[in-house]
Amino acid sequence: MPGSIGTVYQGPTTGSPTSSGQRAPVRGTQRVAVNSHKAGNLFYYIAALSALNTVFALVGVPIALAIGLGITRIIDASLGRESLPVALILDAIVAVMFMALGFFATKGNKAAFLIGLVLYGLDMVLLFSDAGRHIPSLLVHGYFIYLLIKALREMD
Repeated sequence: MPGSIGTVYQGPTTGSPTSSGQRAPVRGTQRVAVNSHKAGNLFYYIAALSALNTVFALVGVPIALAIGLGITRIIDASLGRESLPVALILDAIVAVMFMALGFFATKGNKAAFLIGLVLYGLDMVLLFSDAGRHIPSLLVHGYFIYLLIKALREMD
């Protein structure tokens, strides 16, 4: 049909509108790329919200976002305002590390997923030490670990 979107054999392209206006399903390697990209974005969320938790701690806001890292909370609590430059540098290193993991994970790098999974899992272990205060964080960490494992399995 003139003006229709399709392939050489006149079938709809993956992800393009069909004649009924619906999108064709994403299949194969494109699906893996989409899922790894979405799951890789989790590392960006972790880094950004950990940085926000650092700002909250430095300003004196008595809350912390559940998705943020426990290690940055420990750094902020143990160093406090007396060692503000050191706390900020350490928190920035952790955030940049998770941003780098996000960059490589969105490109479909399995090693980035594995490293991020291990680091986030270790961070979850830190939260277990004070489980009474961090139950929402433990639940969020568990859910994100599930999503990362799911994305990693879909890459195989």
